[in-house]
Amino acid sequence: MSAFGTPEEAARAIALAGERAAAFRREVSDLPAAVVLGEEERARYRTPLPRSGAGLEATIERVASEVLPRALSHSHPRSFPFIDGSGLEAGVAAAVLAAALDANLGGGSGAASEVEDVAWRWLAELIGFPAGIGHFTSGGTHANLTGIACARARALPGAREHGVIPGSAAVYASEQAHNSIARACDVLGLGRRALRPIRTDAAFRVRPDELARAIETDRAAGVTPVAVVGAAGTTSTGAVDPLDTLADICAEHSVWFHIDGAYGAPAAAAPSTAALFRGLERADSVAIDPHKWLYLPKAVGCVLLRDGGVLADAFADDPAYLENVGDGPYAGPDWPVFQGIEVTHPFRGLAPWMAFLAYGADALVAAVENDVRLARLLAEAVRDSPDLELLDDPQLSIVVYRHRPPGLDDPARLDAHNRALLDAMQRDGRVLTSGTTIRGTFALRPCMTHHRSSDADVLALAEVASELGSALSPRMLSR
Repeated sequence: MSAFGTPEEAARAIALAGERAAAFRREVSDLPAAVVLGEEERARYRTPLPRSGAGLEATIERVASEVLPRALSHSHPRSFPFIDGSGLEAGVAAAVLAAALDANLGGGSGAASEVEDVAWRWLAELIGFPAGIGHFTSGGTHANLTGIACARARALPGAREHGVIPGSAAVYASEQAHNSIARACDVLGLGRRALRPIRTDAAFRVRPDELARAIETDRAAGVTPVAVVGAAGTTSTGAVDPLDTLADICAEHSVWFHIDGAYGAPAAAAPSTAALFRGLERADSVAIDPHKWLYLPKAVGCVLLRDGGVLADAFADDPAYLENVGDGPYAGPDWPVFQGIEVTHPFRGLAPWMAFLAYGADALVAAVENDVRLARLLAEAVRDSPDLELLDDPQLSIVVYRHRPPGLDDPARLDAHNRALLDAMQRDGRVLTSGTTIRGTFALRPCMTHHRSSDADVLALAEVASELGSALSPRMLSR
């Protein structure tokens, strides 16, 4: 008998895992939103390598009783710390089914390849982008890297063979850009100093005049502009750059226009926010993360490209062990293994395909609209609170605010107070949020990307901040 069990035992174990996952999802709102493990709890997991097994069903039960309830769950309706999806059930089911299939979509995989091809087309249609090709990735960092790699292939066609001369190329992005843009410059051999951070306006949107000036200055110095990166929802505040104007500048200077829409791109489909994204359809490439504002479990990102041949320019090669892929039953379109950095390409497109098929695009867009409404609801609650201060009007679903007790006006002490408040809120566990620094000021920074969060869940962010902030105030005022 196999050490891994019979097919019947495997079926029972998979069913049991599904039952325990469903029970967890039913009960998750009764658990703390934030979890802090003590040293004694950590020690429970730090055991020697097991030489013999306890059995799969017993192991599933242990995960259900010891791991799931004591881990941070972004499926919790009061979890707002970063920009995470909320574990939509279509994605949970897709994860099980894709794992059972265990296909590598680096090459032709029959129906799985067809599903993935349709899924990126549906994503492009949702946001109004005329994509000629799409490629699923592990997330926005990978998607941004892929888009900028395509830009490098167009601007510096010899770079794949000969590398990049230090100081010879530049990438332009908002000073508020996600750090994945700097990472892409690093990994692609452009160097982090190739990134030109462009100043932003009062609403944290990149300034077009500063961008145009930076491109002209570099060109005059013999530096090749590789790409302009527009932010369609920054990570700190949710700001959307003036994409249409950036597209004009890119067209004038013949520079690749990439949009980092990993977070915000789905809001291009929402009536209340669509106008912010005018010009997205003019980009050369767009990054979008379905595991963010399309509510799917991690990890599924996607890069969409206008030119259907550009991925091959950026990544194609001809290893001997793949030399026969153009012949026989698996012949057909270029395989994803030649269109990105991964040779193993998991079935990531199944989750968005199943979500669109199960719920319809209109339901997903309605959920995005509701998150925008929730952000505005929280912003109003902060404005109405005597001891909370709104630091920026929300453009999408991020709200930045701080606790400001009467009599505490020193900027450094206010920052220290709000850092202590964030720590207290995370230890308290009723709501989970994160922080950021904007205009030199530390702020609480929740993001609403949860399809189950209620008005009460979101308003708790203001209520708990006031309660715990007031408890901390005497200590800070006495310093």
